[in-house]
Amino acid sequence: MDKQKLEKVLSEAFEYAKNLCNEGEENRTRSKCFVDSLHVKLDCHYKKQKDIKVYSAGEPVEFLHDISILQIKEVESPMKRGQIDRIKGVLWQIESEMSDNPRDFLADLNKLDAGTLNSNKLFVVQHCWLNNEYKKKEWAKVQVEAIAEQQNGLFFVAFIPHPSDWDKDNELPVKLCKIK
Repeated sequence: MDKQKLEKVLSEAFEYAKNLCNEGEENRTRSKCFVDSLHVKLDCHYKKQKDIKVYSAGEPVEFLHDISILQIKEVESPMKRGQIDRIKGVLWQIESEMSDNPRDFLADLNKLDAGTLNSNKLFVVQHCWLNNEYKKKEWAKVQVEAIAEQQNGLFFVAFIPHPSDWDKDNELPVKLCKIK
C-alpha cells in the first residue's frame, strides 16, 4: 500500500469513527472506535487476497499489535479436521497511542521496534506531537527516527485529532508522514 492509499484509508477510518461516536463518550472508547474503524478499512483493502489477514487487538486471534496485517498459510490441524493459520510474513504492524504522555508514546513506539524488522510500520498519534510545546515535536522526531532507522520496511507516522477534539469545529485533517 502506497502513502496516498494509506492516507485515504486513515482519513476514511477517522471520519467513520467520528460519525460512530456520540458526543461526550470517553476518549478511550473513541480511540478504540478509531482502531476498530481502521481495522475494517484495512480488511476491506486486503479482502481479495486470500493469503492475507488483518488482525486487531481484542479479537480471538490477536497478534502483538493494535493491528497486524499478516501473510498466512493454512495448515492442517493435528487435533481436529480443519485448517489453522501459520504466519508466513508480517506485512504491517500498527500501533495507535492518543496520550500526550511521553512514556505512553514511547511504550507503543517500542512495540513497533520489537516487531519484525522487515515489515512496514504505522504509528498513529494525536496532533499534539506536531507542536513545539515542551519540545515535544523534536523529542518525538528523534525517538521515531531512532527506531525507524533500524527497520527495513516503510515507516509512517499518522497524526489525527485527539478524541476529545472530535466534536469541535476546528477540523484538523489526518496527516501522514513517511519517515523511511
